[in-house]
Amino acid sequence: MTREAVPEPAAVLARILASAQRKSDALAQELHPTWLEHGLRKLALVTAASPAAERSTARALAALYNLRWPGLDRFTLPAHRIALLPRPDLRRLLAAVALHAERGRVRISIGPGVRGALIGCVGQEAYGQMVAAPPPLKGVAARALTPAEADPERLAAAGATRLVEAGAWRSGTLLRWVQIALGPTVRTTSPAVATTAAQDTREALERLPIYFPEHAWLFGSPTDQALSASPTA
Repeated sequence: MTREAVPEPAAVLARILASAQRKSDALAQELHPTWLEHGLRKLALVTAASPAAERSTARALAALYNLRWPGLDRFTLPAHRIALLPRPDLRRLLAAVALHAERGRVRISIGPGVRGALIGCVGQEAYGQMVAAPPPLKGVAARALTPAEADPERLAAAGATRLVEAGAWRSGTLLRWVQIALGPTVRTTSPAVATTAAQDTREALERLPIYFPEHAWLFGSPTDQALSASPTA
């Protein structure tokens, strides 16, 4: 496993801005198919056939769904940075948040198709790290996950809900970017969960650089320091 060199604060901030710009310019690729189909129909548009048309479509979709980026100060919370990721990566990280709470069950889920489905949801690196992590302390015996529970869309939605319940998201503007990537069934409001469950979710956020070393630049301490030192933070 290779790890990136620690980036300079200015490079981190530039990378965050570039990530946001890429998502804005190619918005059609970031929408769940349900949102995309509805948006194109509502705007009487077709799939863009050129870079200029793609950017024009992206601007129209952003206006329709009220999508915008807040100031850098909103990214001081790690959960908020998930919104910056391309849709496939965003879904993988949220699935990992959901599975982290079930890591005791992940460890024993080795039945036909289930293990492969879990690796497909989060990737081999995250799966291996999750299996190796200490299981949560629970008073009931763990049971294996079913194939239905290993569905990528279901897990990503569950991860988003867990973050909402734990109070890890404090920006409706950024949560909107997550919602349009996952589909209209994802809850954006939810009652707070018990302290132990919220702590487990915060623990999952802390382990994101371990589960996804390719994104350590975004979720690791150098980024925290860079954002804290930013004039806009």
